[in-house]
Amino acid sequence: VEITPNHSVPLRGAAETRRCIAQNWFVPLLCHACHLDMFGIPNAAYVLCPVCRVVNPLAAAASSTRTNTTTGIPQKRHGLGLGFTATDLQSIQQELQQQQEDNRSSRERRNSSLYTTNTSSTRHHNNHNHHHHHHNMSL
Repeated sequence: VEITPNHSVPLRGAAETRRCIAQNWFVPLLCHACHLDMFGIPNAAYVLCPVCRVVNPLAAAASSTRTNTTTGIPQKRHGLGLGFTATDLQSIQQELQQQQEDNRSSRERRNSSLYTTNTSSTRHHNNHNHHHHHHNMSL
């Protein structure tokens, strides 16, 4: 993406933005042009306002996030991040949650069908034998 003539930066796309949201890794920002409250990924050099399309430099706005808290390594800012509103954030989080639930339930469905077909008959059988032996011993 060319911001000013001869100054291009890589676009940090929607997929990466979603990954960051999935890890709750984003910062609240303010567009310096239209004063929109928005969010962006913390290690982008610039964030594009979703409403007025102005490119906001991030370095000044979010200096507190310069260090990644988990590793303590200062993060080199790069690229143009996509700004997103609270509404965008909510809908993406809901989608991500829905995906997780879908993944979970399909996993559980697979596991439970395996479980019932393979083990229930043998388990019942073993208990029965065990009970039988025990009974004999007490006599």
